[in-house]
Amino acid sequence: MSHGKIIVKLMIALCKKYHIKKILLADNSRIAIGKYDLDLKLFYTMIRGYPWYVQFGFKNVDQEDYLIVKHNYGLLKGKKVSDFNENIFIDNKFIKLAKTNQDMSIKQFIKEICNYDDKLFHGLYEDIYRNLGLIKPKHKQYYLNL
Repeated sequence: MSHGKIIVKLMIALCKKYHIKKILLADNSRIAIGKYDLDLKLFYTMIRGYPWYVQFGFKNVDQEDYLIVKHNYGLLKGKKVSDFNENIFIDNKFIKLAKTNQDMSIKQFIKEICNYDDKLFHGLYEDIYRNLGLIKPKHKQYYLNL
C-alpha cells in the first residue's frame, strides 16, 4: 500500500475517532512518473476510471462534477484498446503499441504507455485524456461524510 493511501486512511480513522462528521479537501494531488509530474486526478481517472480520492468514498462537492466522474467511469469501464480509435494516442510509438495490444484493457494500456515512454506520455497525457472522451471536473473539492 502506498504512503498516500496509508495517510488518507489514517486521516479518516482519526477524524472518526474525534467524531468529525465531514472531511472537505481540495485535490491538488500530483504523481511522479519517472522524472515527470502528472496531475493525479487525470492520470488516476485514466487508469482506474475515477479520481484518486474517490477510492476512499470521497464525492465531488459540485453535482455537475459528480456526474462528470460517473460519465468518465462509464466511458472506460470494461473497455479495451480496440474500443477506441488508435489515433487518440497521437504519437506513432503509442499508436503502434495500440495496434499490437487491441485486447488489453484501456486502463492497463494507459499504464503501459506511461511506463514505456514517460517523457512522451507526460507531454501527451492531457490530450489523450480528452481524446478518450473524458471530461475534466471543474472543481477540486471533495467531501466525505463520516
